[in-house]
Amino acid sequence: MLLEMFMESTAPLSMLVITFGKAGTGKTTLARRIVWNATSAWKDLRIIYLDSHIDCRNGFSAVLQRVLNLSGYSTFEILRNMEESNHKFLIIIDNAENIIDEKSVKNILKINEGFPNGRFFILLFFGSTDIPIRTLSFSQPLYFMHLSPYGPNEIRMILSFYLSSSNTGSPFVSEDALNTIIKASRGNANLALEILKLAMCLHRPIGESHVLEALKMMSKYPLYYRSIKISDPHAEAILKVVSRHPQGVRLKKLFEEYHSFCRDNEIRPLGYTQFWKKIRILEKKMLLDFKVINLKEGRTGIVRVKCTSGETNL
Repeated sequence: MLLEMFMESTAPLSMLVITFGKAGTGKTTLARRIVWNATSAWKDLRIIYLDSHIDCRNGFSAVLQRVLNLSGYSTFEILRNMEESNHKFLIIIDNAENIIDEKSVKNILKINEGFPNGRFFILLFFGSTDIPIRTLSFSQPLYFMHLSPYGPNEIRMILSFYLSSSNTGSPFVSEDALNTIIKASRGNANLALEILKLAMCLHRPIGESHVLEALKMMSKYPLYYRSIKISDPHAEAILKVVSRHPQGVRLKKLFEEYHSFCRDNEIRPLGYTQFWKKIRILEKKMLLDFKVINLKEGRTGIVRVKCTSGETNL
């Protein structure tokens, strides 16, 4: 509705929409659906999509330069060029919490102040609800949306659709098995699908005992199952280094080993500030555990792999 209002407005109008939702609530699916529908509906709408997990090494400015073929231009110059064109632009940033501190991103949050012609519809997806919104400066109009976790019936529909469309055939899944997956996922559709896929690898047909076995494996090796989808090379590097130290590693030593890992794998390492921010993001995603402890030589930060112990809590 907002995008339609933006496209049909004859008066200058730019919009900023901020969407929050925990993992598995459909943020990326929604972003892709919006891109698909907008492409079909408006031929004169230019779409720029950035997933910060994938494009984090280059950042928002580099994405704009690549998409618009304006290499070497500043973000301000690129936006000015876009505003003077005959097109309107839909800019979508997924996983925006990773780059919210970039100067270029902060600038587009105030898009109306420097670009009054109203050619920008900006949609930011955040996977965290504790972004310091009050510290940011926005232009009007500004809209907020919150994506709630899926309900049990919705998770059931998603699992059923996956089973019916699976290229490997639709295996039988007992009602108890489905209920266990739904309960364990707590509204996270991605997690529900991961549990189902692992159970399918273990046994067919799938009963409740096979789902419980899958949950125990995911509980015992959380880093492996959660890191499969990580496409951020810096996050992956940090997790691999930390996994070498089951008892935990000091932050300073982790930074040194991370640099060594990046050098060996031809990855340009982050500076300490950005490295620390990446640690905090991984902690929020429940992949790492960070705490400060007191030693004889003073206080030090210890980083460990986040791991649940014992039986999976259903």
